[in-house]
Amino acid sequence: MEYNAEFGILWTLLSWVFFMLVHVSWNIGIPASVRAKGTYHIWRYRNIATSWVHAIIAAVWAVLCFYRDPKLAEDLIEQWSPCSHLLICFSIGYFLHDAMDMIANRRKRETWELIGHHVVIFICFGLAMLTKRYVGYAVVALLAEVNSVFLHLRQMLQTSGVSQHAVIYRLNSLLNLGLCFGYDYSYCLLICRIICALKLTYFA
Repeated sequence: MEYNAEFGILWTLLSWVFFMLVHVSWNIGIPASVRAKGTYHIWRYRNIATSWVHAIIAAVWAVLCFYRDPKLAEDLIEQWSPCSHLLICFSIGYFLHDAMDMIANRRKRETWELIGHHVVIFICFGLAMLTKRYVGYAVVALLAEVNSVFLHLRQMLQTSGVSQHAVIYRLNSLLNLGLCFGYDYSYCLLICRIICALKLTYFA
């Protein structure tokens, strides 16, 4: 199989369709407590839940990329693998869906800031997809999704009105904080993203 630009674009479009279907399918799983809050909260829950699905898949996939190809961690610029190339295409498809979803449903100031973030990702990941260079950088950046799994789940629980004293909320908080700290202080977020940033800086 040839992993050229045309294949990358096709995989990206398939990913975009996949996340549109995921977004729609969450209509079935929206808690009654969220439905009672109205249209905006229903959309927000679906948007966060779709991001959660991406975070789970991308986090596992990114770790798998380095496990299957250890050389990827040694050369973040030139080294690439089919596994890592497909991951980048998959994530571009997600960010494309998310940007379009926000433009259509949430025209607020912070929305445009997030869209700006997505545009930067399109440029960086797009270049990696088309040229097969800097693929390792993109995969390292996606390791931050490991932390996003717990952050998105916490947002879903909060939107659903789950008590902070509930077992599932506390368990997620502990996992989010690396099983070291409690409740709402995101040390795991800080640690995870600092490690990724240091790895990227080392190869800069």
